[in-house]
Amino acid sequence: LSAVPLDASAINVQLLDSLGAPIAATPSVLGSAYTFAALPDATYSARVSYTDAAGNASAFTTAALSLTPDTIAPVAAAPADLVLASTKLGTNSSDITVSLSAIPADASAINVQLLDSLGAPIAATPSVLGSAYTFAALPDATYSARVSYTDAAGNASAFTTAALPITPDTIAPAAAAPANLVLASTKLGTNSSDISVSLSAIPADASAINLQLLDSLGAPIAATPSVLGSAYTFAALPDATYSARVSYTDAAGNASAFTTAALPITPDTIAPAAAAPANVVLASTKLGTNSSDITVSLSAVPLDASAINVQLLDSLGAPIAATPSVLGSAYTFAALPDATYSARVSYTDAAGNASAFTTAALPITPDTIAPAAAAPANLVLASTKLGTNSSDLTVTLSAIPADASAINVQLLDSLGAPIAVTPSVLGSAYTFAALPDATYSARVSYTDAAGNASAFTTAALSLTPDTIAPAAAAPANIVLASTKL
Repeated sequence: LSAVPLDASAINVQLLDSLGAPIAATPSVLGSAYTFAALPDATYSARVSYTDAAGNASAFTTAALSLTPDTIAPVAAAPADLVLASTKLGTNSSDITVSLSAIPADASAINVQLLDSLGAPIAATPSVLGSAYTFAALPDATYSARVSYTDAAGNASAFTTAALPITPDTIAPAAAAPANLVLASTKLGTNSSDISVSLSAIPADASAINLQLLDSLGAPIAATPSVLGSAYTFAALPDATYSARVSYTDAAGNASAFTTAALPITPDTIAPAAAAPANVVLASTKLGTNSSDITVSLSAVPLDASAINVQLLDSLGAPIAATPSVLGSAYTFAALPDATYSARVSYTDAAGNASAFTTAALPITPDTIAPAAAAPANLVLASTKLGTNSSDLTVTLSAIPADASAINVQLLDSLGAPIAVTPSVLGSAYTFAALPDATYSARVSYTDAAGNASAFTTAALSLTPDTIAPAAAAPANIVLASTKL
């Protein structure tokens, strides 16, 4: 209703059949729109009456208005509006997608049918994503498609005037060129290797890659490679000559032929050069009378060395059983018996090939030279009287050799024998406490870092405790006074 009287409190809208009689249907009302639902196709008319607030009803409209439902179907889709594509799933099946590039504005329903080679609709129901209708996992065959549209009034168009043929993609990608495979071997040890095959060019339409490593007879080996990007690695293979080939599979499931020629791979078996003797620097640290630490330092290591074998040899040239501790390029063999040793080194590269040992073993002789004995003048002796019958005696060292790692200070009795007392030490002062009054002497010996001890001072220094009493006081030094309490 485009106009309603201001005093209308009720409205009676009637729909009339072709004979002018009101139909029994009750309309739904939304604002000024009255909808009679799901009527059979026919010609109808309508009339309206208003009732005012006092309950007075107007006459119906003087002439009923004619209404004819929409029975015109939309135009059939043009064949060009269907875009067809096939995705090959495997040897014997495909997904087929029908995409609609143009849909009539008044289309409320779409019926896409896939037809077999005889033109009959297949029973499969497509999945729908936007304007793409996909029929899944169909047997390999040639199909065609057609579409019909239904408008809002329920009128269905004819199907497309010509069905469009679809043939699945069965063309395989081109075989890879041998130059697209880059092969490398990493030697793991004497009898095994890792072999990596890298692909330098992959076809744009490749959805799967089948890379095979072949034995010396050209048969594929059973190992499965690990894959990192375009590198396929076959791990820990026995030493042998291998070859490789590759095949690509496209999105439609078609596999290419393998590379026309397999490429040979031979593991790296070339050892690094032996170390020059000058690259091995040897040193000995004397630990005591009968043992030493011996350190072998390497001043130059080949860039391709992945492992280093340093051996210490006995006087007969046989490797000793000791395992060195390693800190950077220093290899230390600890607490060895005093002897003359030699050392040699071998390098192993990343492929597991070991070099020869150094061409000449280098001799090492432990340091057995003791430091010089201390001069008597380097000992300063002093006595502190503790009471009538005892003293503290302190021996102070005024000069200590630079290579001294241990100091042995002894206090001797009047017969020149070392006493059993252990001194307390403060810096370079060694104090023997609460000794009985007597005459003593002292001597010292130094031990160097290699464990060699010097002789004692050539002459012991005499030390006599202070036993002289002060002079008696003069009588004049005593002042007396009395206070009477």
